[in-house]
Amino acid sequence: MTIDLSLRKHPDAKCEECPLLEDSVFVPSDGPEKADIVLVGEAPGLNEGRQGKPFVGASGKLLDRILSNSGIEREEVFITNVCLCRPKSNANPPTAAIKACSHRLKGEIGERQPSVIVALGNFAAHAVGSWGMLTDCLQEVFDSEKNDC
Repeated sequence: MTIDLSLRKHPDAKCEECPLLEDSVFVPSDGPEKADIVLVGEAPGLNEGRQGKPFVGASGKLLDRILSNSGIEREEVFITNVCLCRPKSNANPPTAAIKACSHRLKGEIGERQPSVIVALGNFAAHAVGSWGMLTDCLQEVFDSEKNDC
């Protein structure tokens, strides 16, 4: 199955450079145009591919409970993935797919100007951390701890 490139919601998406373009399921990001919290996962799973929405499987149920227990409505949060296409057999997303989707991910996050970016898992932490965002945030935490002590 070929992905309909008109489904891309972000102009920075480079789907034509992605090895997942052919024979994968596209699952768009979900959430408000302005969000204080952005959650970044790895890639859609089987349930996400079936329902066309991120984090709806077992991990989505856990996420919903965590958000609810924190007093946060899911509708207030922007949820996306490092890759918007589900890799075959739920494999790790290939480096070329991560690179092709990174411009879109940066753009989506930049447009929302969130107060908090939560990287859900290793691939998300590496993707967000590779831009220096995570390093800058951690540096601010450590600097404020030094100054407050």
